[in-house]
Amino acid sequence: MLLLFPIIALAITSVVGIPFTTVFDFAPRRRTIGGIYLCTGENWTGTCGYSVQDLGTCIVLGDDWNNRIVSLGPDDRTVVVVFDSADCSGPAIAFVNPGNPDLTTLGADNAISSFVVLGY
Repeated sequence: MLLLFPIIALAITSVVGIPFTTVFDFAPRRRTIGGIYLCTGENWTGTCGYSVQDLGTCIVLGDDWNNRIVSLGPDDRTVVVVFDSADCSGPAIAFVNPGNPDLTTLGADNAISSFVVLGY
């Protein structure tokens, strides 16, 4: 399911300006609320990683992930809201499980600079 938000107002607790790889496990072992799987290629190819993020926290992607994500998959009961800005503001696209294996179909490939993970 894809939800489009022209402008989104979220209760964001903080902005994390660390490279995303520093919080990645790179070997998905479990599915949990807040978990997100990202890849730099279509259909879950290229460089991939998995991490469970703090809910409601703006995650600013480091150089190794910034504007390079092409596949995105949140875990069950997780919403990932992605932004092309580096501060989780402005136009956004929200994803729920199973996500999207090819963001080129939305014109959103290589255009994600930050995101917020929410649970439901």
